[in-house]
Amino acid sequence: MIKRVKPFWKDHWCDDLKHYMSKYDFWEVGITEDLEAEILEMKPRKHALIVNSTSNAIWMCLYIWSKVMPEQNEVIFPNWGYPATFKAAEVLGLKPVPVDMRKDTLGMDEYGVEKALSEKTLAVVHIETNGVVGDPQSIKNLLPKNVLFIEDSAPSILQENAGTFGDVSMFSFSPTKPFCIGGGSVILTDNTGLYERLKLLRHTPDYRNKYPTLNFMLSPYLMALLKPQLKYKSYLLNQRLINHIHYRRLLDVFEEPRISTNAHGSIMYMAKNPELVSEALLKNDIQHRYKGYPCYSEVVSKYPVSHYIRNHMIDLPSHHELVEEDIDFICKIVKNADA
Repeated sequence: MIKRVKPFWKDHWCDDLKHYMSKYDFWEVGITEDLEAEILEMKPRKHALIVNSTSNAIWMCLYIWSKVMPEQNEVIFPNWGYPATFKAAEVLGLKPVPVDMRKDTLGMDEYGVEKALSEKTLAVVHIETNGVVGDPQSIKNLLPKNVLFIEDSAPSILQENAGTFGDVSMFSFSPTKPFCIGGGSVILTDNTGLYERLKLLRHTPDYRNKYPTLNFMLSPYLMALLKPQLKYKSYLLNQRLINHIHYRRLLDVFEEPRISTNAHGSIMYMAKNPELVSEALLKNDIQHRYKGYPCYSEVVSKYPVSHYIRNHMIDLPSHHELVEEDIDFICKIVKNADA
């Protein structure tokens, strides 16, 4: 079997786990701050906050901003992608406002965002499926100061400019991501006031805190698995680039025209006959994802691009242990099925 996802792991990290737990104790205190400081060395932002998932990170940001701007209740986001954004909005009683996408970037259509903006707009969520997509800065330039720009850059922590556009940005440590521990996320922001509110919301055992709080802390065990991976960022990025280049030699996998590579997330292939391709991959024990993400709005005529992407996009294996023979085999199966 060729797996779609494979976490990066070194056997001696079992001993490292004992070391980290001995150094930091069972509680999150210490290791959390150390990891946040290391991530800030990678990204030029003022504040980093580790939490237990990107889904919760989005919810936390929307929750706090809805308290700051209570008269605004609309959240703009792309009509295709991981459902955390619109689910977070719905749970908070906010109004999701989907926007169609561009086939050439897999990002939100800027003109659609401009048309969707209103006095009720609370936040705009820009989702980066495979690295920085579209033109997030042009979208941000459209927004009034009271509208929160959230950059969901989940898989792209190794891309240089990813996570630098949003009022808040976030990276994930779940499967398919370069640093994979099975879950977890980090929020980045330059807004000190927002950071302090997020930190209180993440967890505080002090009942005298006047703000609501829950527990969105990441397990110290998972942080102890993340810590050694950060030392291998160059290796992991290089492996992804090698994989992407080899795929591109053999198969027309997705690549946004204006940037050099989209190797930061999954390897994405737009199939002409996606069901046949998926069946062929399954028959040959090649893990992949087909129709893994929903469209928020099912009105195809209003959101034709997002529905096309959902119905034709296939995510292929992209992990660091792939070798050329694996990619050769995968591409052969895909090309034969999609001829």
